[in-house]
Amino acid sequence: RKTVSIEIEDSIITVTSSRYKASLVTTQTDPQVVVPKDIRKGGDGKRVVLSAKFVNTMAEMLPRLDLKPLLSTYDSLPIGVKATSKGTFVAAFDNYQSAFFMDKTLTEGDFEIQLPTNLFLNLSKEVKDKYKMCMTDNAVYAWNDTFELSAVLATADDQIQLSQMIDLYHTLKSSDKGHKLVFQTQGIRDLIDNSRAVYEKDSVFEFNADSKKIRLDLRSSLGNMSTLIKLETGPKTPVQFTCDFGFFSQLLSKAPETLTMHVNESMLMFSNGKITYLLSLI
Repeated sequence: RKTVSIEIEDSIITVTSSRYKASLVTTQTDPQVVVPKDIRKGGDGKRVVLSAKFVNTMAEMLPRLDLKPLLSTYDSLPIGVKATSKGTFVAAFDNYQSAFFMDKTLTEGDFEIQLPTNLFLNLSKEVKDKYKMCMTDNAVYAWNDTFELSAVLATADDQIQLSQMIDLYHTLKSSDKGHKLVFQTQGIRDLIDNSRAVYEKDSVFEFNADSKKIRLDLRSSLGNMSTLIKLETGPKTPVQFTCDFGFFSQLLSKAPETLTMHVNESMLMFSNGKITYLLSLI
């Protein structure tokens, strides 16, 4: 409705708009403290100030880092941020998949935080100006002049930590990334689109590549599906792996049209712009 009229009398709120009318009974509530005074004044916990540049960069990049957890261990992947005077490393990750980037222009200072991706994603969508954030052992608080937020943090016992992702990032920079394959992703996208015919939870995906082509097979109790993709650049020796189709299809949905993928005995990896995506092979 374009216009409404609101009248407040005693404990009744009356809302009217043209032929619409509603009377609502109000109840007395105590004022809610979202961010405690001791947190605002720099009490226990790590406190940081996130600049508008940092906030805007997160708003641009976080949707591309948003990987959905495919296990019931937690509702949202954790996201970690490690900021130093030499740049900022950001990663969304679990034990099976990850997306990360390093931005050397974000030199906010010296801090490290880790929280659910959906929380950071919602903040980046709604808040376009700088804000303060404080993390304690079990909660996170964020605020500026226009909003306040508090949320309880929950972590899984077997969840990997940001420090492990940073170690992996430095290892990948200096190590052999395995077999290199270059191909158009349309064939994989077609397989993903058509997978509804045979897909079920825990469907097995098989990837086989030689120097000229890739064979992709999806197998389940409902049936089998396969496709062939021509390689622009093939591996020197045949490449084969099997993995969960759900994880594979989610990660490949982030891939560019022409994909340069690296595969070794434990993972596959590719980049799309500044962001690198990685899937652990089990």
